[in-house]
Amino acid sequence: RRQKMVGYSFAHEFDDTFTLRQNLRYTKINTLYRSVYGNGYIAPAQISRAYVRSDEDLNSFTVDTQLQSKFATGAVDHTLLTGVDYLRMRNDIDADYGTADPISMTNPQHDNANINVNFPYAVLNRQEQTGLYAQDQAEWDKWVLTLGGRYDFAKTSTLTRSSNTTAEINDQAFTWRGGINYLFDNGITPYFSYSESFEPNPSKAWAATPADNVAYAPSKGKQYEAGVKYVPKDLPVVVTAAVYELTKTNNLTTDPLNPYAQVPAGEIRSRGVELEAKAAVNANINLTASYTYTDAEYTEDTTLKGKTPVQVPKNMASLWGDYTFYDGALSGLTLGTGGR
Repeated sequence: RRQKMVGYSFAHEFDDTFTLRQNLRYTKINTLYRSVYGNGYIAPAQISRAYVRSDEDLNSFTVDTQLQSKFATGAVDHTLLTGVDYLRMRNDIDADYGTADPISMTNPQHDNANINVNFPYAVLNRQEQTGLYAQDQAEWDKWVLTLGGRYDFAKTSTLTRSSNTTAEINDQAFTWRGGINYLFDNGITPYFSYSESFEPNPSKAWAATPADNVAYAPSKGKQYEAGVKYVPKDLPVVVTAAVYELTKTNNLTTDPLNPYAQVPAGEIRSRGVELEAKAAVNANINLTASYTYTDAEYTEDTTLKGKTPVQVPKNMASLWGDYTFYDGALSGLTLGTGGR
């Protein structure tokens, strides 16, 4: 894998009211993957094998421009964020799938796999997405209310080079988020929030024939979260605890009529607890510790219902620290380390 990225973060304060920001990044990733791997057992002592080669070129461009406005309406202070972001992605995939000779489990010979390609797979995936958003954070007395909305326009397409056919879908969606906090005098702040998400699915996943060129509905998510933050007055410490439930719908799952195709019929639900503590030990040293418990499950799926999605740990913890120099030749330098 060869990965290159270039970008910038820009901010300009016009006055006490208006601040303009723009973040931009261009990414280019080239990946070449080749493997002969075991995929079954042949009695009495052999392993059947398959072959894959995938050459991918991914180009991605993202830019986000936003205007922050601070003002008051009566006794309510507002921080209004308005903006637009844009994404353009192009992923060119040239792949071969096939078989290789079985290998002995007792006397393996690795020198000649005798590869046979029986399924070339060449596609060009494109995605273009524009989002318009606005969010207001309103503060009154000890209440903090956050309310935001977003409208996305997305176009995804897949060109299958072998048949010169294209599957394309245009999606639009409105999503919103809201949250409310109350700041007690003792440093405790309970909160509750709700948020939605929108993510276009590939316009065509694995396809055995051109007839499988279909446009999939986008995945959508909903999250409920409740928690508490504690900031003691006399200590440089921040402690947070939260519980949440997140549901993702229209997850791609295996087509029951075609094992080489997919349908957007899956649903994944995640529930969990998150704990985090941040502390300034002194003027130079900061520490951050966190723990997360996640219960994730396929609640709807043609083949995986009731199972846990891959690469989702039930328990995850981390501890990080950093040291900042304020004197001498190293003044302004921060060193950090940690583990998870």
